[in-house]
Amino acid sequence: PLCQFHGGARRYECKKHALERARVYRARQRGQCPGCSSKVVLQRIWHALYDDTKRAVFRQGHKKVGMTQADVLKIFAERGVKPDLQWRVVPREPGVACGLDNAAIVSRDIRRELVAALEKEGRERYRELLFCQT
Repeated sequence: PLCQFHGGARRYECKKHALERARVYRARQRGQCPGCSSKVVLQRIWHALYDDTKRAVFRQGHKKVGMTQADVLKIFAERGVKPDLQWRVVPREPGVACGLDNAAIVSRDIRRELVAALEKEGRERYRELLFCQT
């Protein structure tokens, strides 16, 4: 007798359908909904740049990123690269705020090498590695 249950938000739901709804919700939280996947990728790329700046990996002396997500999209469009989670945006000059004129696109693995070289060997080695990669 389903007619005995009211039609509000607390409608009875069997375990199978509750799990299905939870699966769809989790997929959307992970950024897997089809309509917004490019926006999620762009946000993650920008947030990685923000984290680097915030943690002073590039020792910029401030906690603000000089780029917006629209600027990151412009950089990818100028270089003819499709934004993907394998790419990261890093500054060409680590001591200067990352902006449109001071940004480079590298893979995640190369970014790790660049950060390690910057911390261990200094800015000159960072510039050499970045020049070889771009």
